[in-house]
Amino acid sequence: MTITINGEKREITETLTVMKLLQELKLNPDVTIVEQNAEIVSRADYETRAVNENDSLELLRYMGGG
Repeated sequence: MTITINGEKREITETLTVMKLLQELKLNPDVTIVEQNAEIVSRADYETRAVNENDSLELLRYMGGG
């Protein structure tokens, strides 16, 4: 299945939840905002929200500094 993450096409072999995708990408879900098809996904839904064929995801991470 083909999805787009931050403008880059990727192939995934299985249906994933948003949480599983973040885990596979080694991204901390506590500091990652996920936009799926132009809709912000609530962190409460990460475990249940499926990633589907042709989805477009933007993954944004909080960065500290100062």
